[in-house]
Amino acid sequence: MASPPEGLYDLSQAHDLPVELTLLAAFAVLALRHGGEPEQATVSAEDPVCQQVFALDLTGNPSFADLLARLRKQTSAEPQAPLRIALSSGPALTITRSADGLDTRIDHPADWTPRWHCLLAAAVAQPDLPVTRLPIVPPAEREVLLGEWSRTSSSTPPAALVNQLVEAWAERTPDAPALAQSGRSLSYAELNANANRLAHWLARQQVGPEVPVALYGGSTIAMLTSMLAVVKAGGYYIPLDVAAPPARTSEVLAECAPRLILTETSHAARLTGGAWTIHDVTTIDLTDYPDSNPATAAHGENLAYVMHTSGSTGRPKGVAMPHRALVRILDWYVTATEIEPGANVLQFSALGFDASFCEIFGTWHAGARLVLLPGEDVRRDPEALLDLLESERIEHLEAPYSGLLNIAHWAVRPDGRRVIPLRSMVTGGEALVMAPDLVHWLEQLPGCMLRNGYGPSETSVATTHWLRGDPAGWPKLPSIGRPITDASVYLLDAALQPVPAGVTGELYVGGPIVARGYAGAPGLTAERFVADPFSPVPGSRMYRTGDLARHRPDGELEFLGRADRQVKIRGHRIELGEIEARLLEHPQVSEAAVTLHDDETGPSLVGYVVARDPASAPTVQELRAYAARILPEQLVPARFVLRSAMPLTPTGKLDLAALAPEPEPPAAAPAEPEPVSGTVTALLAIWRDVLAIPRIELTDDFFELGGHSLLATRVISRVRTELGKRVLISDMFEYPTVQLLATRIDDTASLGGK
Repeated sequence: MASPPEGLYDLSQAHDLPVELTLLAAFAVLALRHGGEPEQATVSAEDPVCQQVFALDLTGNPSFADLLARLRKQTSAEPQAPLRIALSSGPALTITRSADGLDTRIDHPADWTPRWHCLLAAAVAQPDLPVTRLPIVPPAEREVLLGEWSRTSSSTPPAALVNQLVEAWAERTPDAPALAQSGRSLSYAELNANANRLAHWLARQQVGPEVPVALYGGSTIAMLTSMLAVVKAGGYYIPLDVAAPPARTSEVLAECAPRLILTETSHAARLTGGAWTIHDVTTIDLTDYPDSNPATAAHGENLAYVMHTSGSTGRPKGVAMPHRALVRILDWYVTATEIEPGANVLQFSALGFDASFCEIFGTWHAGARLVLLPGEDVRRDPEALLDLLESERIEHLEAPYSGLLNIAHWAVRPDGRRVIPLRSMVTGGEALVMAPDLVHWLEQLPGCMLRNGYGPSETSVATTHWLRGDPAGWPKLPSIGRPITDASVYLLDAALQPVPAGVTGELYVGGPIVARGYAGAPGLTAERFVADPFSPVPGSRMYRTGDLARHRPDGELEFLGRADRQVKIRGHRIELGEIEARLLEHPQVSEAAVTLHDDETGPSLVGYVVARDPASAPTVQELRAYAARILPEQLVPARFVLRSAMPLTPTGKLDLAALAPEPEPPAAAPAEPEPVSGTVTALLAIWRDVLAIPRIELTDDFFELGGHSLLATRVISRVRTELGKRVLISDMFEYPTVQLLATRIDDTASLGGK
């Protein structure tokens, strides 16, 4: 800085401070805004006797003037130049006096210098502004952050309503296959005609724009036809989870108050209680209803669906998505995924997950063939899924990361290889890690692309990153990429200002793809859907995701986790996701999680690690030494716990609440009963290894011990390899104890099965 900003000396004089300490204050704020939290600064002159340590009290978000007043109380003499100012966290600043004035040099990458100039000018101009609101992003960088890095392009929707996308293909290629399940198939003309008849019937039941219809069933031809019929009638559908407890279903129904519920015979009996109008869609007489496209007053701002997600209050919240957002998302989805007319696409997700909408209507928008699972239990059976992918010649597959990993674990077995013409995989919903099994499976699928997507339910999709070429060369932790068409994605601080590249910020998503809000929850909608100050379109809103990320130097977004997983230990703000990301870089680590544990000794970090190969797992001492090499001291976990697998929630995501702070010591237990067969002995050994529990009783429930579908897959894989017996994933749920499963295996063998 050849010359300080005008007013710097006047500001220093007004606070009776040497100008060097005013520069120190600004330097501390700059470090704070870059994610550090300096607690003190050591100011050193050429004469070490002159060294002085200053406390930097940045608590309470003081104004810059207040910070200068706090420093004034600590100084008693004019510092001697040249000075070197070293912060407790962050880089150093050197100040040199010369005939031309003060010269400053920051011991940090060059991008800090223009930010330093920006901050200092703002602090001098507005010293009463809180330090977290002082701008640090210079105009040139701000233009990049809010321009090419925050948005890509806009589009003109191909239609106003999502159902019109299907109707176009029914007219263009009426005989092309649109929907298939277990040997049954519907052409586009048949699908459209069937949905039209039901839509006319729904209109007779007073279903129209802004009128909800609940769907209670699995992914069947009847349910998907009903879904299409509801939007054709102008209403919006609300998918209910058939696996949810009745109390949860009742909560959703009470909140959304549907005009009626469409279900199927196999599920109707579960809908008990409440004065709901329930219709079995398979028994409705539609003989006298026309098969023409119904006229409707619906427009782009009307709702197409409301899908419920868990809320922080424990009550489900309904994300209300209008046609306006969905037609844009679908158009991008088909183009980006390169789905061609006639291609075979698997419908994997449950209907209550927003990914199912893109799978279903994206396939139909492309004029492709949608293949449904033969049963809901197939979704968690990797062997059955591989068989289906092969027999139906699936070309496009979308599944959450845990789902892909479950399939990959089986696909890389010697007997798991299948000939599958997959051209693309899409994953999202949780952080993608290129685990060895996933890499090896992709290597069996030459030319297959993998898309890592990010997007909360409130936008469905927001960013995307494609991985192409040799999977062995892909990064272990791929980025979440850049914004999709029609999305504006910002990384902002607490003052809703853009953070510089490399600095952690909260993700906000704007643009016409954003949901209307939460159904029946105006207060929560106002809290999470806020005005977009960067959009040129008046009235635009952006969704506050609560997720943290940072821009890489090339503009790609790196996902870091939830904002509410930020912790503070001994004055240091710590992002647990950052530690997890670094642990995952260890060559022998396949999964990692970090939590904050608080006991009588105070708060401490605990790291949980799953080894890639249990036979060569790193020791706790090795993990601690590794972390100490690559992380600042305050980010190194105090303890490490080795696990065979991470606990998962019912939706397949990491269950942080189920992580114990340290391994439970083996408890004294009754003597283990004598095994009744070699099968029992083998199963006990397999369960102990997979669950990492040293003592398991014959009657212990696998899932109550912490097992889940991914671990169940590993059990049946081991049973196949070590016992030569075929066990289905459904067997693990039906016979969840060693005793029951061993009996099942032995009985099957005695009947001549394998």
